[in-house]
Amino acid sequence: MKKTEIGRLDGKLNTSPSPTTIELPIEGMTYAACATRIEKNLNKLPGVHAAVNLANEKALVKFDHDFTHPEELTQSIKKADYGTNQISDNNYV
Repeated sequence: MKKTEIGRLDGKLNTSPSPTTIELPIEGMTYAACATRIEKNLNKLPGVHAAVNLANEKALVKFDHDFTHPEELTQSIKKADYGTNQISDNNYV
């Protein structure tokens, strides 16, 4: 995708060259190792920097639309066997 074609779920264009930040709820974490596993999976994606907080059960994720689609973030969390909601405009920080 070109930067001028990056769309949000509401159809508005995101033309910002800077990374996008979203906050994702995560279900099923019980130990610090859970948060570490999710964080590692997310950070393997190109253009992604993620920090997972076990206490508030959320991941703060900065990502570049040129390299990673938002759906890849949720897929990465689910692939690690944890739950998360589908990304909506409410997740954008």
